[in-house]
Amino acid sequence: MKKRNQETLSFYKAVWNHITDSVKKLKSAYEENLASEIKLNPKSFWRHVSSKNPNHHTIPDIVDHSVLHSSPIDKADILNAQFASAFTQNSGTSSPDPPFYEVLFPMPDLSVGELMVFNSLEKLDVNKSKGPDSVHPRLLRECRKALSYPLCMLFQLSLQNGELLHDWKTSYITPIHKKGRRDSAENYRPISITSAVVKVLERCVNKALIEHLERYLYISFEGVYHRRKLKPIELSLQFGETVK
Repeated sequence: MKKRNQETLSFYKAVWNHITDSVKKLKSAYEENLASEIKLNPKSFWRHVSSKNPNHHTIPDIVDHSVLHSSPIDKADILNAQFASAFTQNSGTSSPDPPFYEVLFPMPDLSVGELMVFNSLEKLDVNKSKGPDSVHPRLLRECRKALSYPLCMLFQLSLQNGELLHDWKTSYITPIHKKGRRDSAENYRPISITSAVVKVLERCVNKALIEHLERYLYISFEGVYHRRKLKPIELSLQFGETVK
């Protein structure tokens, strides 16, 4: 009996050592793969780095007016007030009327096509997080063939009515520590996580606007503009020069 127990213990140790070595090799290969693809997928790399910090998921107690706040609601209110203070408040006065320009080439009503939606879905970054609507970008891109038509109808209805769904206008605000003391709200910056679906709509609207500006500038410059690929800022500058 003693000999059998000794053999079982030896077998257990051999299996344990083999599993431990295999796990170490797989972990090392995984980390090497993350490092080699850091330019293609930096989010996964830094997520792995952050996971090594046991406190990376929590916001520490925040000091406000010499008072230490530990309640999650209090910390959220303090950070919200800090983030809101960085934006310019509306003075309440009416905005000046925009200057009048004669529109030679008015933009037609925006129409979103199924192919346009399909191409926008194909360009989604699957490494991004899901927004308030809980629809992940990977799901949208992998199912783009089935989702192109219903999303096209939904976008077209939204443009016709001039309305957006509530989840499309909502975003998750996550505080990210910049530097300095972690108990100071001033040392955090906000990042906004919005719906992936509304990003597809934004791509479609941006594409239609850019195409109209390219066509308009091509006609206005009478051959000077040769339909070369321009950045949005170049289009804006040339458009401003044209309407002066």
